[in-house]
Amino acid sequence: MNKNNQDLFDILEIAKSLGADETEVYSTDFYSLESRIEKNQLHISSSSSGTQVGIRIIKDHRLGFVTLNSLKLKDINLALKEGIEIAKNSPPDKFHCFSKPDKIIPVKELYDKTIENTDVKYPIDMCNTMISKTKAKDKRLSIDGGGFEIHRGSNRLVNTNSVDLQYDMSLFIYSLFEFAVDKKEVGSFQIAVDAVTARRNVNIDKVINEGAQKALSILGAKKIPKSFRGKVLLSPETAGDLILDPIISSINSNNVQKGTSYFKNKLNKKVAPVFLSLDDDPTIPGKLGSAPFDREGVPKRKISIIDNGILKNFLYNSYTAKKAKRKSTGHAAGGAGTTPGISISNVFIKPGRRPKQKILSEIIEGLLVTRFSGNLDVITGDFSGLAKGAFYIKNGEVQFPVKGVMIAGNAYEALLNLVEVSSDVESIINVNLPYMLLDNISVTSA
Repeated sequence: MNKNNQDLFDILEIAKSLGADETEVYSTDFYSLESRIEKNQLHISSSSSGTQVGIRIIKDHRLGFVTLNSLKLKDINLALKEGIEIAKNSPPDKFHCFSKPDKIIPVKELYDKTIENTDVKYPIDMCNTMISKTKAKDKRLSIDGGGFEIHRGSNRLVNTNSVDLQYDMSLFIYSLFEFAVDKKEVGSFQIAVDAVTARRNVNIDKVINEGAQKALSILGAKKIPKSFRGKVLLSPETAGDLILDPIISSINSNNVQKGTSYFKNKLNKKVAPVFLSLDDDPTIPGKLGSAPFDREGVPKRKISIIDNGILKNFLYNSYTAKKAKRKSTGHAAGGAGTTPGISISNVFIKPGRRPKQKILSEIIEGLLVTRFSGNLDVITGDFSGLAKGAFYIKNGEVQFPVKGVMIAGNAYEALLNLVEVSSDVESIINVNLPYMLLDNISVTSA
């Protein structure tokens, strides 16, 4: 540590001397490298580094929060005085609290030490390779955007309850945003992205192949013969947008307590068919959402959210848990720049018994949707919008890609009446999802 910088425990002592009752300090030391692609060529590369510190102060049950990018004594003193003043002028709330010491179980493979010897040449080379391989794959492909990013960080949390925790993380994330052009036909934009915690697991070919397949497959799009109400098979990515996102919103205990959760009165009740189970597991080595503790220093543990169709748990941070007279589930989320929110870690939906192709083969008339662009109200579940990457199904076979097709329905009703989920599952950043077959969805030809 720089001799002019203060240790985080020094901040606790200074805060106490200034009148704080309780204090929490969360800091992140970070270093990032990034190369961007625009219009089929390398656009710009950059690096950044620094320290961000977030300080929460409780005084007379009132909360103050400040952030700073320095651990110099004068900057800390100024920030703490501001934080205490903010707390004094905030409404009292008896549920404000900080975590207490608990057993923390380390999670493996979150940090790759080789990242320390990685310079900007690596993301530049990766971007140039993605560009050249994409163009070599098919001349009709055009990359509108994308890039390769490298991030490493060290997160530490201390508080006046004698909590002192730290873990390191590394991240490699790469993406392509592309479309295909065939003579006068211009296909819609398609996205391919992947992220890993270790350099040895970087696989840009996965993104190159997936992006090309998506962009090329929708060329030759036609209008569907007629509008109908019926079956829609969602790809894992689209299932995440239309089904998982509303679930995540509704299991957030803050939304439950505000009355904006669709599931607010459904704990231990049926919300999905018996074949659907959903877990959140932050303990898996090398997964993007894994960590030993959450934003407040609470240990992370695997939790069942939906078990055989029954809603079993909401997600809590320390504040909402105290308000509900429960224990935090370790889902406080965010970084040093924000007060803790609530979010998932790694979500897994239990695979079904049959592969996607077998499910598709039994659809008399329907739609396979791989990309949705529209509106979704996570409170009511209502959604409507364009199926931009979609295919018309007739008599168990994909007939052609479609254009100008709107789909509409209700996510919570679709979840409750879910027909089937596939045995094939795809990993998308920190969620693992199957294909999902919905019924009674409005499919309209624009």
